[in-house]
Amino acid sequence: MNNEKREQAKRYAIIAAICVFSTQFGVTIIAPLLGIFVSASENPYIASSLIFAAFTLVSMPLQIPSGILSDRFGRRKFIVAGLMLYAIASAIFMFFAQTSAQISAQTSAQISARTLSQTPAKLPQPPQLHTHLSGLILARALQGAGAGLFFPAITALLTEKTSESEREDVFSIFNIGLGAGLTLGPIAGGYLTNTLGIASPFMLCIALAASSTALSLRFFTDSRDSRAADNSRKEGGKHHRNCDEEAHRDRTSDEKENPQAKQRTMMISCIIIFFGIGVAAIMSSVFSPFAKEYLNFSETFIGICLSAMLAVFSIMQHAFSMLLRVMEETHLAELGIILCASGLAAIAFISDPPHIIAASLVIGAGLGAISLSTLTLASKAATQLHQFTTANGECGSGDYKSEDRNSGRDTPHRKEDRSGDYKSEDRNEKGDRNPERSVGGAMGVYYTMFYAGLGIIPLICGYISEIFSAKIVFLLYSAVLFAITPSLWLAGRTCSRSA
Repeated sequence: MNNEKREQAKRYAIIAAICVFSTQFGVTIIAPLLGIFVSASENPYIASSLIFAAFTLVSMPLQIPSGILSDRFGRRKFIVAGLMLYAIASAIFMFFAQTSAQISAQTSAQISARTLSQTPAKLPQPPQLHTHLSGLILARALQGAGAGLFFPAITALLTEKTSESEREDVFSIFNIGLGAGLTLGPIAGGYLTNTLGIASPFMLCIALAASSTALSLRFFTDSRDSRAADNSRKEGGKHHRNCDEEAHRDRTSDEKENPQAKQRTMMISCIIIFFGIGVAAIMSSVFSPFAKEYLNFSETFIGICLSAMLAVFSIMQHAFSMLLRVMEETHLAELGIILCASGLAAIAFISDPPHIIAASLVIGAGLGAISLSTLTLASKAATQLHQFTTANGECGSGDYKSEDRNSGRDTPHRKEDRSGDYKSEDRNEKGDRNPERSVGGAMGVYYTMFYAGLGIIPLICGYISEIFSAKIVFLLYSAVLFAITPSLWLAGRTCSRSA
């Protein structure tokens, strides 16, 4: 039985990795095409910023509500809905990308004609430009909505379907898919556009999203579906819900008695991912123009640096999952913060290409450590909070029964409905509905902070770069990371003791 459960967990992780690969591939494939998209705009930098910002602005407020709703209506529905939104967004991108090519060709022809006639007059903007930019922003916003539905549900599903001892391996596989999508998207976007035309990258994105949707419908099952199947197989016999032995061993009584420690653990993971993912955002928004303007690096070399960073992010996931077997998640997160801080500080002082690539590799390793450790930490805290709040009700996804510690008797406190299924009271001591029961909601909080870091930190650092310089940004952010490391170490140690 344990081998069967491990195989199921591995299968879920692989399918989840394929799904997250398709989403991140579609998100980053537009990066090399932005020049074509905004070439005819009077304010190309503002236009490109709006296209990118639409993703975060839509995704961030959806994370918590969609996670909570997935607790009620099932994970698979939200996973499939998110993947379908990615497919629709790719179709819209494909339509407007062709329009972009036409507008870009018209603008180039006008520039050539005016150059030959030596007419310095301002070029008129094509009448369809505003509609074209609005369509691109809409497509990017739909991608953000897809991420808002997809990520809380998929990580909550993996949390429910795995025990804590399997969590590191499962999320390392998940992160490999994420990193591979981020790495290959820009490369494929440029190559396919040059060889097969501007519509071809988005046709591939539609095919990947459709395939991921089919895999999700075929292999993913919600916990309620599994319980219904168990009930039908046991029809006519006496109904008993037994605890999963392996997960029950992971769930110690001390953890159950201190939910405040788990809330602090969740808060720590959110703080770490907020500042950690900010490093990735800085490398995309600040390092690229800095390397072009001050270091005179080509776009190709800048792309190599960023791709190498993301490749190391993926490659190191298995090694970090092995490390988590001998060290705590907070310690691995601190190691990742130190690596990211060191890499950023180095970029502020070095200028030769080999050392820049080496610094990018260090940052990629740091991001990989931060992502895996915080995701694992958040999922464990969410599971334990869920199990605590259901200790006087239904066992939840793990089907645990609560104990009456005073009498030593099992007291499930469940209501049986007319169909024979059991419903949780899910109430606290005052009789109010307890909001902490939501595993999906907890993962929604994590991804809200994730996307907040991606959206807020680049804006602040970009503003500081304009006032001072990019080197100051690298040094200041590195100093912030070094400064918060001891505080996070102390907070993590306090949580470990109180748990």
